[in-house]
Amino acid sequence: MEAEHKSVDKLIKQLKEEFGIQVSLVERSAALTHIAVASMALVIKFYSSLHFDVKHREEPLAGIRQIHLDEDLFLSKNKVIMARLRAALGLAKRVYARDTVLTRINKEEALRFQEEHHLQVPLPGKYRYGLWHEGTLTAVAVFSGGRKMRATASDYRSFELLRFCNRSGYLVVGGLSKLLKGFAREFTPGDIMTYVDKDWSSGENYEKLGFQSEGISPPQCFLVHAIEKKRYQDKRFDLPVDKGASAHHVENLGSIKMRQVL
Repeated sequence: MEAEHKSVDKLIKQLKEEFGIQVSLVERSAALTHIAVASMALVIKFYSSLHFDVKHREEPLAGIRQIHLDEDLFLSKNKVIMARLRAALGLAKRVYARDTVLTRINKEEALRFQEEHHLQVPLPGKYRYGLWHEGTLTAVAVFSGGRKMRATASDYRSFELLRFCNRSGYLVVGGLSKLLKGFAREFTPGDIMTYVDKDWSSGENYEKLGFQSEGISPPQCFLVHAIEKKRYQDKRFDLPVDKGASAHHVENLGSIKMRQVL
């Protein structure tokens, strides 16, 4: 069990030393550890995805904020994970959107920023916007091209917000709103839809911006290579067994599909 708990102990140490907060263990087992941050009314569920299958996660309890964190992502994307936890705990450096400059950015800038500051696979999208603060790119939003929808006017187009993230360690207050408004001014979309990762959020920040839930997408399935400690899309995992391709099956909680009608 010591191997399984090594990563949990690293997380607890980082929370205490980097954030200066006290945490407590609510429950601890080989596969799953519950870490409570009492002062923030937050529970972090830490899954030992390098050692066990992680399936059928428990839905968050009403009134309790929960973050579901997989060991492989914690280790491979530690800087991004800790930055997101810092923001979730209200400890990120705050920059106000009114003090930023909105511009279009190119594909290379968007991909590079996502690679460094986003948990998911970087996407080029079709339209890319950034917020600059004192010459530093601090937030990025990536949008799809417009899609025509059935039973709508001929000029109606629906766009998808594919990616949004802040620079690690920063929170641009009002940043997403400014990015959405800047995009809407240029393309006048009929609506903008997006998917919210249920492992990290219940969508409340998007609801404040006028988005409404349209249902839940099923959990995504991954395989975590036991030796490489690398995550693969389930259907793409085809390494030969004779090269040590044992893996653990991981599922997230799925996503909330949300739409803002403009």
